[in-house]
Amino acid sequence: MEQEPNLPVSYPIKTLKDLVEGSYYNSFHFIFNKSSVKLKNSTSTAKRPRLLACHDFKGGYVDDQWIQGSGNGDAYTLINWRLLDIFVYFSHNLVTLPPPGWVNAAHKHGVQVLGTFITEWDEGYKVCQELCATEDSARLYASLLAELAQSLGFDGWLVNIENKVADLVPNLLAFVELLTDAMHAWVPGSTVIWYDSVTIDGHLFWQNRLNELNRPFFDISDAIFTNYHWQEHWARESGDLADGRRFDVYMGVDVFGRGTFGGGGYQCDVALKAAKEAQVSAALFAPGWTYENNEDDERWWRSIYSCWPDARIDPVQLPFYSNFDVGHGQAIYLDGKQVSGLPWSNLSCQNLQPLLRVESSSSKQLAVTLRQDSPVYSGGSSVNMVGRIASDEICLFQLYNTAVSVETTRDETCLNATYSVFAKDSSNFCLAVRTEHHHGAYTIHCLLDTEGQEIDAFESRYELGPATLIFDYSTQPDTDESGSPESTEESDTAESSGKRVHRWRRKQFTLTQEKYILTGVFGVCSTAKDLRPLLIKLLQENGGAFDSKNFPSQGVEETPNAKAEEVEEGEGVKEHAEAEEVEEGEGVKEEAEVEEGESAEEEPQAEEREEGEGAEEDAEAEKIEEVEEEVGEESNSAYHAVLGDISLARTSHNCNFSYPDQRFVANKVTWIEGNGGEKLMSVNLIWRGHPEKTNWERFHLYAKTSNSDDADFSSLQYLGVAVVEAFFVSELKVPEQSKFVKFYLQPQCGCGKLQSLPSCSTHKQSVPPPSSKTWMKPQPTLKDWLFNH
Repeated sequence: MEQEPNLPVSYPIKTLKDLVEGSYYNSFHFIFNKSSVKLKNSTSTAKRPRLLACHDFKGGYVDDQWIQGSGNGDAYTLINWRLLDIFVYFSHNLVTLPPPGWVNAAHKHGVQVLGTFITEWDEGYKVCQELCATEDSARLYASLLAELAQSLGFDGWLVNIENKVADLVPNLLAFVELLTDAMHAWVPGSTVIWYDSVTIDGHLFWQNRLNELNRPFFDISDAIFTNYHWQEHWARESGDLADGRRFDVYMGVDVFGRGTFGGGGYQCDVALKAAKEAQVSAALFAPGWTYENNEDDERWWRSIYSCWPDARIDPVQLPFYSNFDVGHGQAIYLDGKQVSGLPWSNLSCQNLQPLLRVESSSSKQLAVTLRQDSPVYSGGSSVNMVGRIASDEICLFQLYNTAVSVETTRDETCLNATYSVFAKDSSNFCLAVRTEHHHGAYTIHCLLDTEGQEIDAFESRYELGPATLIFDYSTQPDTDESGSPESTEESDTAESSGKRVHRWRRKQFTLTQEKYILTGVFGVCSTAKDLRPLLIKLLQENGGAFDSKNFPSQGVEETPNAKAEEVEEGEGVKEHAEAEEVEEGEGVKEEAEVEEGESAEEEPQAEEREEGEGAEEDAEAEKIEEVEEEVGEESNSAYHAVLGDISLARTSHNCNFSYPDQRFVANKVTWIEGNGGEKLMSVNLIWRGHPEKTNWERFHLYAKTSNSDDADFSSLQYLGVAVVEAFFVSELKVPEQSKFVKFYLQPQCGCGKLQSLPSCSTHKQSVPPPSSKTWMKPQPTLKDWLFNH
C-alpha cells in the first residue's frame, strides 16, 4: 500500500493507468480536494465578449497545493475575479486537477473553473494512441474525466493535444464530443474548451484563429482557445466563421508576450481591445507573469480594467459576509483578536472582493486599499482608508454593486446589517446602503455611529427629490472582540492574552422597508464630527451622488507588506514602507511554433516596454502616493479609518449553532517522541452534520494541551481553518506532563458569525504513556511522498 504524506495536498493524475484504476478516489487526500462552494451567478455563457484567465504559475501546484494553507504570506492569488467568466488551472501534467482553494475562491465570485487535459510531444502521442484506440476507449476516458470534475466540484476541461495524432483523428473527435456530452450530463452548465493545436488532418499546426482546419473540434465542444500569434483582422474573421457562437471564440493572449498579438505584458490591453471590438472573447494566459518577473501586479490589472467591463454584480443573495480576505496574510484574526501571528496563505479563505471605487472628485483625496498589516478585524486583510478630507466635505467610495431582492414577510422586519470599523479620533466613517423600488425611486440608508451625538437633533427620514435619505442607528451597544461591553479606555489598543487587539467599534442595524432591491454598498468618510448635515446637503445638491457612474472602474489596490499608517493628534500619516520584492519565479511555459514535419522554432521574447509608456496606468498609483505624502503634513483634515468586515442577512436568518447532531471524532492518531521530552501528535479530525440544515461556510480548529479542563480559553492554540468536514493535525507539540489533548471545533456561518467557544463541539484525546503500543515511528516526509508518487 502506497504511503501517504502527513498533510493533505493537491496533485495531478499523471497516467491513463492511474485514471482508469481510480486510485485517486482511494487516496487519503481525496476528501480534502473537494471544493465546498457551489458556483452561483455564473456568466460563462453570457451573450457578450467574455474573459478567461489561464493559470500556469510556475508550472502549477506551488503554495496552492497545500490545501490547509501554506506559510507564504505573499503567495500568488487573484483578486480581480469580477472581470472573469472562466478560470483554467493549467500544468503540464496529463490530468491537471484544480486545487480546491482556486475553485472555492472563483465560485464565490461566479467564475467557472476548468481543469486541463493535456498531451505533449512524443509521449503525448503514445497517450493518444491508447486514448483514441477505439471509440469505446474514448468513451471510457471521457466518462472518467467527467466523473472527476463532478466528484471534486469543478466545472469542465480545457483539452490541449500538443502532438501529432495522424490516423487517430476520428476517435479524437469522438473523445471531445463524448467528453462534452458527459460533462453536460454530470455537471449541468459545464464547459469543455478545445485548444487550437492539432488540425483535422492530424498535424500539430497552430492556426491562431478559428478556421476550417480546427472548426470540427470547435463544433463539438463548447468553445475554442486560440494560440497567441494572431493578427487583428483574424479575430473578426474567427467570430464571423463561428456564426451564432462568436462569443465562444477566445483569442489567446500570452501575458509573457512570446509572439502574442499586442506584445503581452503591460500591453495586453491592445489584444483585449481588438478582441472586444471584433465581438469575440479573450483568454489571458499566465497572468502570474507579474509575480514571476517581479512586475507591478496592480498596474497590470489597471490596464485590463481600462478596456474590459465587469462580468457581473455581486452579491446577489443573502446572507452576505465579507472580511475582505484576499487568501493570504501576515497574521490571522477572528473577531478583532489575533489568533496566529504567522504568515499564511489559503485561497479557500478568500471572501468576495470589494470594488473600492472612489468617487470622481478633484477636491477630495482619499486612497482606499486592501491591507494585510494591522489593524485587521477578521482573516488577514482589511479596507484601509487614508487621505485628506476637509471637515465640511464627505468622500464616498463604492464597496459593492449588488442586486439582492429583499421583501418583508410575516416572520421578519427586513434586513440586519453589521460592520466593524477602527477610526482615529478625527476620522468619521459610516456604511451606506442603496435600495431601489419598483416605481424607480431609491433610498439611501446611512448606518451611523452616533456615539456622543444627539440622535434627535435630526429627523430620521428626508425626502430629497427621487432619493429618500434615512438615518439608521445601531440597535445594540458596541462590543469588543470578546463579546463583552466595549472598553472605555482612551487608548486605541488593548493587551489581551499577550496579543495586540485594536479598539474596534462593531455596529449592528436593522433596516425596515416593505420590498426593495439592494443595489449598492458604499463607504462614507469625513473628518466632520456629525455626518448627517453633510449627507443631507450632498443629496440636496446631487441626487445621483450614489449612482454607480460616479465611481470609475479601477483595479483593487492590495498593499500586503506596507507599514500601517498612524494618524496621531496633530500628526499626519506616515509614508508606506516599500513592499518586499516578490521572488522572481521559474517554470514559465515554453511555447513553440511547429510547422508540419519541422522542429520547434524559438519564440521571440517580449519587447521591453519603452520609457514613458504606461503613464495612464500609473496615474492612479501616483495619485495614491501624493495623497499619502500630503496627508503627512500637520492638518486637522488628515483622515485614517479601517473597515474590518460587513454582514447583511435577513432578520429571520438562523445560524443553527445549537444543532444537536454535530459529531466530532478523530482517527489516524499517531504519536512520536520529541527531542525535548514533548510528544508530537498527528491526527485526522472528522466531523459530520447536516450541511443542508445549516449555512456554515468554514470551521476553525483549536487545541488545548494543558491538564486543566476548565473554561479558560487563553491557552488555546489555533490550528487552522477547514472548509470540508475534515482537518489533519500534523505533529502537534504536546507538553511532557499533559494527560490529554482537547480539540475545539468552531463553525462560522455564512453571515460571518462564529459560534461561541464554550458551546462548540469538542473531542478529548488521551495521551498514552511511553510504553504504549500506540507509539509509532515518524511517517515519511511529504517531499519523499511527492517525488515517489
